[in-house]
Parts: sequence; C-alpha cells; structure tokens
Amino acid sequence: MEVSSNVSVKEVRESLRPWLQEIGLTQTDVAKKINKSPSAISQFLANKYDGNNVEMAKDIAALMVREANRKLGLLNNITRHDL
Repeated sequence: MEVSSNVSVKEVRESLRPWLQEIGLTQTDVAKKINKSPSAISQFLANKYDGNNVEMAKDIAALMVREANRKLGLLNNITRHDL
C-alpha cells in the first residue's frame, strides 16, 4: 500500500503510542508487521532512529491504514441480526 510522500514523521511518531493502546498492539507487533526490529520502533518513537525516518513513518502509516481498513471490513460484515 502506498502512503503519501508528504507523511509527517512527527505526526506518525506522536500518534503511534495512542494508536497502539487503542488497537491493542505492541511495538513488537508493529515491528513484525512492517519487517523491522522492535528496537528500531523504540528508537523511532524516541526520535533516536538512525535509519530513514520518513520511510519508517510511511511504513507505520501504511500499517495504520491497513489495520483501519481491516477493522472497517469486519464492521461491514456485521449484519443487523448480529446487533
């Protein structure tokens, strides 16, 4: 999934922890899903990541979008009978 090239590293960094709590994932889960190490995620959050922060932010933002779409897909499959 392609995420806009103007993704804000700062916004992704600031929104990651609250999003993790909301969705019930850990930093390790994120690392596995985007093929990064848990320490890379931790360093990114602490603004100490030596790698490409823009690419990391894009990967994380893409994951957020995928998870949101997955969640919406699950909601779309709920019928009135299920409510």
